[in-house]
Amino acid sequence: MKNRLTNNYKKKQKQSDQGFLRYTTIAYQLIAIIAVGFLAGYFLDRFTGWTFPVFKIILSFGSVIAALYIIVKKLLNEK
Repeated sequence: MKNRLTNNYKKKQKQSDQGFLRYTTIAYQLIAIIAVGFLAGYFLDRFTGWTFPVFKIILSFGSVIAALYIIVKKLLNEK
């Protein structure tokens, strides 16, 4: 009886950990994609020497859209 309860607890714990890791991975991917887009825009603006941050704005918004697309695609495929 005790072994059976321990196995059920371990299964539930493993399922809980997998859910936590899945969403943590998604959060880190979101942060990384947006950071890469922002930094690329920052360096392109410095390279061109423009005073208005055109590339920073465009690539930041573009990276947010790309990150959301990737996350939604990943969440829909896993179900």
